Amino acid sequence: MITVTNLDKVHNAGQKNKFIALSGINFTAANGECVILKGVSGSGKSTLLSLLGGMSKPTHGSVRIEGHNIAKLPDDKLSHFRLTTVGFIFQSFNLIDDLSFRDNVLTPTICLNISGEEREKRFLKACELANISSKESTLAKDLSGGEKQRCAIARALINNPSLIIADEPTANLDKDNTLYFIETMKKLKKLGKTILIATHDEIFEQSTLVDRVIKIQYGHIVS
Repeated sequence: MITVTNLDKVHNAGQKNKFIALSGINFTAANGECVILKGVSGSGKSTLLSLLGGMSKPTHGSVRIEGHNIAKLPDDKLSHFRLTTVGFIFQSFNLIDDLSFRDNVLTPTICLNISGEEREKRFLKACELANISSKESTLAKDLSGGEKQRCAIARALINNPSLIIADEPTANLDKDNTLYFIETMKKLKKLGKTILIATHDEIFEQSTLVDRVIKIQYGHIVS
């Protein structure tokens, strides 16, 4: 599913304020595997997820996902890759406050040439997987933290991605909602989704969800 080779990310290269965010990153992840990226804030976890999700490009190295080196894709094809292959779940949810739950979930379908019937089918399926359906007319700003997370999960699933990327997804959740998130990820894993989660929340390592933990420190994989 994923092969990362000799990956570097350097900000402000050639300048006095040059910063090496990642250096010499190598790892693989198989189809249907759940991998935790663990490290303190500033260790490079989010930067790595950004590269894996095609939201930024590496300074050196390759990121191969489903056989394609996404680091070499032109912007239009990279946008299509993000839209169809990756589902993103963010720490701060990144919902549009003045849109309803329903409209937030459906946002990734705007650029797709699909029928209203297909769009509705996808919406119902995504809500089923996220286990939420009664809040579809509620504005995002009026949802609870747990409901916002479920909305974000449904939005991530609306285009049936094969890769789920979650960046500190439980940082703003209480323990009950964190456990709920983990159970939802288990459900997605059973469907064959590959899941990458950046977190320093110890509760993940106690769960049967996780297959492997990769520790990152100062931009390097240390174990």
